[in-house]
Amino acid sequence: MRRLPGLAAPAASAGLNAAQSLAFPAIQLFVERATERVETFELSDGDAPRVAEICRRLDGLALAIEFAATRVDTFSIGGLLQQLDDRFRLLHGRRAGPERQRTLTATLDWSYGLLSEDEAALLRAVSVFAGTFDSDGAAAVAALPRGEAAEGLSQLAAKSLLATDLDASGATYRLLETTRSYCAGRLRAAAEDGAVRGRHARYLCGTLERAGAEWARRPADEWAAVYGRFLDDLRAALAWLAADETHRALHIRLTVSGLLLWNHFSLTAESGGHVSMAVEALDAAGQAGTAPEMKLQLWLGGSTMFTRGLHPQAMAASHRALDIARRIGDEDYQLRCLMMIGIHQLFTGDHEAGLRTLEQFTALAARCDPSVLPEGEVHVGIGELFLGRIASARRRLACLERRDLRYFGSYGVRYLSDPVILVRSVLSQVRWLGGAADTAMRVAETALDNARALGHELSLNNVLSYLCPVYFWSGQHERCERCVSMLEEQVTRHGLVARRPVARFFRAALRHARGDASVEAVAAIEAAIDDFRAVNHLARMPYYLSVLAQALLDGGRLDEAATTIATARAIAQSQHEGWCLPEVVRIQAALAWAQGRTDAAEALLVESMALALASGTLAWRLRAACDLAALWRDLMKAEDARRLLRSVLDEFTEGFETRDLLGAAELLDALDDPGSAGGIDGADRHDGPSTRPAGPIRPAA
Repeated sequence: MRRLPGLAAPAASAGLNAAQSLAFPAIQLFVERATERVETFELSDGDAPRVAEICRRLDGLALAIEFAATRVDTFSIGGLLQQLDDRFRLLHGRRAGPERQRTLTATLDWSYGLLSEDEAALLRAVSVFAGTFDSDGAAAVAALPRGEAAEGLSQLAAKSLLATDLDASGATYRLLETTRSYCAGRLRAAAEDGAVRGRHARYLCGTLERAGAEWARRPADEWAAVYGRFLDDLRAALAWLAADETHRALHIRLTVSGLLLWNHFSLTAESGGHVSMAVEALDAAGQAGTAPEMKLQLWLGGSTMFTRGLHPQAMAASHRALDIARRIGDEDYQLRCLMMIGIHQLFTGDHEAGLRTLEQFTALAARCDPSVLPEGEVHVGIGELFLGRIASARRRLACLERRDLRYFGSYGVRYLSDPVILVRSVLSQVRWLGGAADTAMRVAETALDNARALGHELSLNNVLSYLCPVYFWSGQHERCERCVSMLEEQVTRHGLVARRPVARFFRAALRHARGDASVEAVAAIEAAIDDFRAVNHLARMPYYLSVLAQALLDGGRLDEAATTIATARAIAQSQHEGWCLPEVVRIQAALAWAQGRTDAAEALLVESMALALASGTLAWRLRAACDLAALWRDLMKAEDARRLLRSVLDEFTEGFETRDLLGAAELLDALDDPGSAGGIDGADRHDGPSTRPAGPIRPAA
């Protein structure tokens, strides 16, 4: 650690007059603060050496100089120097620490000693605040009427012992860290620490409970500006409460009060330890089965899901919270629990069960709180996407996007992430699968802009995880890589391990798509898939496995590719992942073709197109059509190939500059011109290597 030098002051032998002394920063600061205190103050030639001596005695420390200068109305310059001399002689006799520390402590001792008893008591009490505070907070911790606290704060600020600020809630005060530390020591020495910190914790409970009541009525940014400053106080109070088991009940209450603050600022990982500790204390505090346990268990379920993975412990906590909510008749928390359980089921691949749970949510919301119905509709749309009901998901999500969603803008984030951003994120995937790639990317950019503007990290995390595949499928590798990098940073900074495999997978898939079919590149995809399994994030697993199978196929590892794609298809069927089943079957066809099983490849491609037609995934149908047209060309069925490809291309109204459509157009041109070989070989048009000179047309994975 570098020791910063103090402000420069004249040497004792300099013999400078007032004008010459004012060239030194220490003298300038002293005179500025003294003049603020006494408007008529002027530095005389006679006082200049004494002021220089004061600054030297204070080691040029700005804080100490300011304290001294604000006492010119109480002492003359000579008297001020004498006071400091007396204080330093006392302190040196105690041999208290390094010289600079003794200097500052002496100054603080001296300044503190000039306070009245009431002023000193108030200063000690407010030292428990970790950041800014107002007169209400000061009154609470000092056990004073608000008017007396406000007057006392004004006096302390006038004596430069408090700094003043203005924020969203009005006038606030703060202690400089050195002063706060000093006063905290005085608080302990006065044996007042326990009482004051207890009042501080109870004040925070009341404040954060009020914040919860206001959350639904205030704009999110305004709410954050008012209550965000209590985060450091929450941390400090919880640390103090956790150290003494006699404070269990207050510790639990404050932890519950802090849940909304942690959620709003996406401090999921930070909150997890506090919530776990509070849950463990419930039985001893006699609060098992109560509303506080319900709230803690629900938050524990959510935070565990994001920071440790989608494991049974997270589901058990959410079900425990739901049982309590039903028993005590709390419909709001029944809705919250159903949402959490439904999300868990969707992302562990239990899509049918997830959709049933979300339908319970919408039924209950329609009866008791219609305002949250859009929340349920968003997640129903996600369930429909996974199940391959693309047309229904598109209608549902597009309707939500068109609605007047001011409710969301004022209500902020109720169910872990912002629903407007989530609507657009999911809709971008639905649009791409439906064949509207340009629209998909516009919606994706809007969602990303919204998430950045909101500043809610879990919402940004959501949008990035949905955008990575949209850009990847579109062949927008640079955009995809930017999203991957942002997602990696999010995962690292916030400990959101449930999304770690997403970043790892698309990082590895990009490497393969750019032409690397090495053993190491394939191993990177395999490692990402293993990571998905480790955190039990099983939604989309068939798609991830299909990319791995294609990479194995490109590397000539046909047996491993066959095992992998068979697993992908089995999982797609067991999880009812209709959205990606056409693509899985297309990769099966590519493998059959590579094995020389032309009839099987043809049948599988026909099946892939039929599945894509049924699910409404025009983008997958185009890929299968390209492969089937290439196969038919090799089988001397060029006219059938031309007719097939033209019929599918005619269904597109946009996205003509995307990789898949450009490739399809090249293939169609080649079919129209039998003498041209351009565009037939997949390796001519795509970043990845082809398994054979004239294999399937292989759009970006």
